[in-house]
This record gives sequence, C-alpha cells and structure tokens, in this order.
Amino acid sequence: MLDMDAELKIWIRGQAEPIVKEFRKDRHVNEIYRILSMAVLE
Repeated sequence: MLDMDAELKIWIRGQAEPIVKEFRKDRHVNEIYRILSMAVLE
C-alpha cells in the first residue's frame, strides 16, 4: 500500500528550523510544487 500523504519542508537562511507543511491525499501538493518551482526558476 502506498502512502499518499506528502510533506513539504522549506529551509530559510537564518532560521534553525524549516517551515513544514503536511498535505493529505486529498490536497493537490503537485500544484504547489509547480508554483514554487516556477517562482524559483524565474
């Protein structure tokens, strides 16, 4: 059985701990990854 939950961690310079967000299987985590990737690569 696959685990459909996902976890996103964002490390920010100057902070000891990352920002952590958990997504359940009913959330669209891939859309968030796409948006973040577009913002970073532009």
